Amino acid sequence: MESKWGRFWRYENAQVTLIPVDETQPQLGGKVKVKAFVMDWRTFTPQLKTLYGIYSDDFITFGEFSKESGNPLENEEVLLKVCDDQDNVTVPDRTTFRFENGALLYKREVNGEVVDSEIEHPI
Repeated sequence: MESKWGRFWRYENAQVTLIPVDETQPQLGGKVKVKAFVMDWRTFTPQLKTLYGIYSDDFITFGEFSKESGNPLENEEVLLKVCDDQDNVTVPDRTTFRFENGALLYKREVNGEVVDSEIEHPI
């Protein structure tokens, strides 16, 4: 049975930190670190997540990397996999914001084999 309170069962708050490649020209792009606090009220389970990604002047992409990836901020080869649409094992949960023709486009990709796709679903 669907609850009318369904959208309130899960709370998520994120803090996005942009780390530019060149401090004097941050619009050229760089790395992204997102710290998220998640509270699932159905199970009273708090969770802290750290997501990593990259940004440029027209997009920002970040995702949750697999544990085997280590720290993506220290390994650029692993960090760039956040943009590889074919690799959904290294980055099973990916979020992209893109600016095109004066509009903001949002996309979320989730690998249902690795992540619970009923809770973390693609948009």
